[in-house]
Amino acid sequence: MKKSILFFGLGAMILIQSCGEKPAIDSATLLNESQIEDVFKAMDGVVVGVDSIPIYKSITEQQDKSGIPVERLVTDLDSYCNVPEKASDLNSGTDIKIYKFDYNASKDAAAMGFTGKIKKGEILLVEDCFRYSTVLCNGKTKKLGVGLRCFIVVSGLKGELAIASLAGIASSVELYRAKAKFEVKSLGTGIDGELLAQNLKSPTGEYNVDNFTQLALTFSNMLTMLENKNFETKIRPVLLL
Repeated sequence: MKKSILFFGLGAMILIQSCGEKPAIDSATLLNESQIEDVFKAMDGVVVGVDSIPIYKSITEQQDKSGIPVERLVTDLDSYCNVPEKASDLNSGTDIKIYKFDYNASKDAAAMGFTGKIKKGEILLVEDCFRYSTVLCNGKTKKLGVGLRCFIVVSGLKGELAIASLAGIASSVELYRAKAKFEVKSLGTGIDGELLAQNLKSPTGEYNVDNFTQLALTFSNMLTMLENKNFETKIRPVLLL
């Protein structure tokens, strides 16, 4: 499974292919805006542009039998779309993608379904885990799918941080070199609460090493379930990037 890492910021989307040397910064010092930018610039990537982001709307539905309330993200679909009705109909593949937003890209983050605010000196990481199909919508090719989306807000950055690494962020939280909190939302499917109950105590919390591990297990379980050809649960796919 290929993992892509994308960076939204300053009006551009960057596909992170590899990370260069990080600038040397005193690990005991809180990073300022300029130093955070230096960390961003140290990442090698390719600009692929941002034409438009599907507008994700957050809705809250009745709790499932797990008792864990998890918000669902939905997008408007063209009436001419050939919309898959079951998870098994999503036959183009599965993927995990990571997006990063800074203060300058707050509007783009809001379009992704983030309901908080990105303050100066903070970054927002968005991790998507999904199964998808490429379909025709009114003559145009669109990617539709279902899965989970995790919003991770990172603040109080200190020292050299592996910004492109979620494990690095979680480790930094444990070492008191950063603060981070997460929130998980559903992408077009209602099975999230029961799935989360297997690992996470709540769809929100501190992004520490333990919750990083539990989120990884949850995403892995989600992909395994969605890749099962016998998984026939009805779905409501969303537009994907």
